[in-house]
Amino acid sequence: MIWMLQLYPRRRRERYGEEVAAMVAAERPSFRLFVDLLAGAVDARLNPQQTPVTTPQGGSQPVTTIQRLCARTRRDDNYNAPLLIGSSLVFVTIALVLQLAFDQVLVGQTLLFSAFPLSLILAGENRHLERWPRPVRWIVMGAILAAMFGFFLAVTLVAVRL
Repeated sequence: MIWMLQLYPRRRRERYGEEVAAMVAAERPSFRLFVDLLAGAVDARLNPQQTPVTTPQGGSQPVTTIQRLCARTRRDDNYNAPLLIGSSLVFVTIALVLQLAFDQVLVGQTLLFSAFPLSLILAGENRHLERWPRPVRWIVMGAILAAMFGFFLAVTLVAVRL
């Protein structure tokens, strides 16, 4: 997959090409690696700026936008794990209430099937949304969740008809 490094801008390849090529060569080819390299190339083209950050040694090191957006913190881990578990429990509880109390079997089953994937989306590392105001983030996440639920509802409808 080293050929994908040609997608990066020339200046970026000249500066980081050997290091990234060594990292890519050490990895086993996978879909995830393909997506990571493609996303990095798109980011390098769309956001060519670099932001200097202070290193532990006191020097300055350039960091790309994608590195800043993907940087995980302890706060993220402490927030995402309970959100994943809690939202899964909420979705399953709603699904069971829909099935048992309101006799909405189709919607309840769909919510049961999609509870964990929906929770993964909620608890996922959505740092790329942090630059937008909170209402916009909620609308985007709501649209993603609605689309995902719609997909699962369609699959459930097809499965019921079979």
